[in-house]
Amino acid sequence: MSYTGNKGGTDVYARNLYSKLSTFEFEFELHALASKEALNLDMSWFPGSITYSRLSGDSKIQWALAEIFSLIPVIRRKKPFLIHSPANFGPLFTKVPVILTIHDALYWTHPQLSPNRMLVPGVRLLQKLASRNAWKIITDSNASKTELIESLQVSPEKILVIYLGGSNDTLREDININNYSYFIAGGNRFKHKNWEGLLQAFNLLDSAVRPKLIITGGRPPDPLIEIIKKYNLQDYIESVKWIPEFEKEKLYLRARAVIVPSFVEGFSLPVVQAMQDGVPLIISDIPVHREIAEDAAYYFNPESPKSIADAIIEIMNNPNKTYERAKLGLARGCNFNWEKCAKSMLILINEALLLNKK
Repeated sequence: MSYTGNKGGTDVYARNLYSKLSTFEFEFELHALASKEALNLDMSWFPGSITYSRLSGDSKIQWALAEIFSLIPVIRRKKPFLIHSPANFGPLFTKVPVILTIHDALYWTHPQLSPNRMLVPGVRLLQKLASRNAWKIITDSNASKTELIESLQVSPEKILVIYLGGSNDTLREDININNYSYFIAGGNRFKHKNWEGLLQAFNLLDSAVRPKLIITGGRPPDPLIEIIKKYNLQDYIESVKWIPEFEKEKLYLRARAVIVPSFVEGFSLPVVQAMQDGVPLIISDIPVHREIAEDAAYYFNPESPKSIADAIIEIMNNPNKTYERAKLGLARGCNFNWEKCAKSMLILINEALLLNKK
């Protein structure tokens, strides 16, 4: 239900997981319940049949309700042995085992940074009930698992960590250190992405050394436009709409560095993509980034625009150090790919299938 083609991380997860799952042999059939937006999208990547809902995946309320109630007639008709809810919400009461993927604990650990604070109590209630109903919970990192165990009050054995992949499963063999002038960042415009902190950092940089920054992922009306104007950075920062993964990778390969300024994440697809592309990284010093990138990045305090600015200056002034960290990133990136992710999911599905046959 969550797939709309413009959600970013959750869309990337569903599309890559199930398209890669189709490359394996399995003894079951797949059926999806999709949003009304998906009816107008290319869904050929899904290796099974699809029921299209009349509800919107772009509306968090409709999306959550569909995960709870629209599944009921589908369950009665299809009689599945297992349900997978891939995007943070799931059915609250079912006899059928449920695998629930919760990508992060944002609404629990940083409610002040959630997209809509009025929805926090409702999201927490639905996630807690869905997690109790779930047979297994999947999350994207050990950092996220730690937060979810405390927030949802479930046993550690119930939550499995399955890392996501990058957009480039065929890894490069060279480091992408170049003299291109621009930096790149991207993602939705939610508060936890810390865009204003990043723009404040660029405002602190001397105009003589200030690089160009491209920020992808905007949807009209893009709130960053006014913030860019506020700091008079129109000549340095370009905010662009959401672009397909293959176009984003072209931008990555020409970038001097990738910046990820987030206050909190459950994973970080841009970090993995940058490492696999051999592009230098400047990222916030948060637990999940340390888990994923280890020593392959420059880190900064996301609460401090000056710390961000200092990291930008450091990466520009230390080409040898930057090369070594990008080299570490290229090696580290080998640990993350969609084939591993899909294989782990298949093992879990087959376990449920065996339980169903007993």
